[in-house]
Amino acid sequence: MKNQRLTILMTRRDLDVICSLLGITRRELAKRVGYSESHISHARKHEIPMRLSRRIAERFGLTDSLVLEMRRLQMLFDSITKAEGDDE
Repeated sequence: MKNQRLTILMTRRDLDVICSLLGITRRELAKRVGYSESHISHARKHEIPMRLSRRIAERFGLTDSLVLEMRRLQMLFDSITKAEGDDE
């Protein structure tokens, strides 16, 4: 299968999920892809710049479908944990 370039913008939430899965901080993630943490911190509220999104995707082998699946699973996790919190 041909490795395709990322065409969607990642969000800060996506980066938080990646960091959580890897067990690293945003600062460490930025350092691994050759950027400073300020590139992430000063990005618009939700979207990470395309160049940084692509660099992260290339570094960790992510495709559009993997990022979208990660978002879907995170929404499912959030709904489950919210439902558990409502039961208390």
